[in-house]
Amino acid sequence: MLTKHISNLFKSPASLYVILRYVTYGLQFANSILLVNVLGEFSYGVYGFIIMFTLYFIYLNMGVNDSLNAEYALNKDNPVARKELWNNALSIVICWYGFILILSIVGLRIFPDVLSKYEFSSYGYALLLTCIIHNISILYATLYKIYGKTLKVNVEQLLPQIGILILIIGGKDVASISAVVMVMLGANLFSLVLYLISPPEKFTFSFQPKVIVILIKRGISLLLYNLSFQLLTMLALMVVSAWYTVEQMGCYSLANSITNGVLMAGGAFLFIFFPKIINRMGNSKEDGKRLIDKFETIYIIFIDFVSIISIICVWILSLAYPSYGTTFVKIYIFLIIGRIINNCAIGFSTYLISIKKERLLVICGISALVISAIGYAFIKLYALPIIYVPQMIVGACVVFSVMTIAFGQRYLYGRVDIKQMFRFLLGQSKWVIIITGGVYAFIYDSYIVLLAGFFLYLALNYKRLFFSIKHGYRIVANRSSLKF
Repeated sequence: MLTKHISNLFKSPASLYVILRYVTYGLQFANSILLVNVLGEFSYGVYGFIIMFTLYFIYLNMGVNDSLNAEYALNKDNPVARKELWNNALSIVICWYGFILILSIVGLRIFPDVLSKYEFSSYGYALLLTCIIHNISILYATLYKIYGKTLKVNVEQLLPQIGILILIIGGKDVASISAVVMVMLGANLFSLVLYLISPPEKFTFSFQPKVIVILIKRGISLLLYNLSFQLLTMLALMVVSAWYTVEQMGCYSLANSITNGVLMAGGAFLFIFFPKIINRMGNSKEDGKRLIDKFETIYIIFIDFVSIISIICVWILSLAYPSYGTTFVKIYIFLIIGRIINNCAIGFSTYLISIKKERLLVICGISALVISAIGYAFIKLYALPIIYVPQMIVGACVVFSVMTIAFGQRYLYGRVDIKQMFRFLLGQSKWVIIITGGVYAFIYDSYIVLLAGFFLYLALNYKRLFFSIKHGYRIVANRSSLKF
């Protein structure tokens, strides 16, 4: 029976995507460690710059990818609108990145020594081309995902890491920064060619002002919303790097990386099911209420359960890093609590996007950033220890979730329900995780506290967890779950 269940997971496009997402993450992590020895410390620093450059380059797309995702889902029954959205979205991206490429070439000609610290001139053109191809591929990945076709998306996420691993196996005589960039270019070019073979929607150049305005206007709002949490994390890292020691920066970065890795599965599921959820939520208020309840009883409680397990695992991991001590565990606890609180509002934030009110989420995100910035100012003013930095993230996440739930309630129920808001923020025994983390951080930093909190949470939630796992499995193991 167990073998059958596992087999069903590997046969389902949704679960296979998430599994391969973790495989890709594992490969990327292994490659990062191995590249230090192969490239050397200086060249590895350049590699870190290249990764940062490719990540930031994605944000130049004006959010067209996000707006296509949302608009396509809302117009799934209108083939004419879908065609117009796809043609205009890809036309915008091609022309926009073509302009950026020309501007970059002219800039590099005029200023050949730009970013000379990172030897940019030796690989700059290839890296720019890689980033442009990658961003066009992201748009195609969105299209394929909407149609429930994830095979080519899986190839795209795996291929660059496999290529870099092969380069590493070749050793120091083969591996270099230029070679890494060329591998990235080749992998992204292959993925784009793969996408161009029998796509779900054919492409023809189209520039319809009305459609373009919709895509860019919604895109910028969604981009700013998605950026808000990234900026929250980046701001915290900047604070740690500027005001604390290198060792403390390493401690915080490790805790932050583990937090991202632990919650990657949840993010991957949301990414792949997002179009279908948006489509269903946009039908009526009743559908919105029903899906928010599903978020809470299936998705959110499972993520909470994984989070409290991960706290114990991090305590065990801390034994391998005695120099970080309990500070490492405490930082992780606050980072994961911040994510738990942030997740409370996921149903309402998705509902607001489905009714085209994402600008309200931008307000929530900016408010959270302002609160965290004020908190960091107090940390600097009173020279507070590093453990206060992740606490500012918790505070910012509380502000974001409270505001998002309030906006969502106003549009869904016609009023703000404080009692219901507290249920979303602390219900399903979230208070156990928060209190457990607080006791460990401020009163008694023993593993006994963590184990006691875990078993109490399990005793209070075992029926809900069984329901979550049972119904969650049915969704992800269903081969047709991604189809509208």
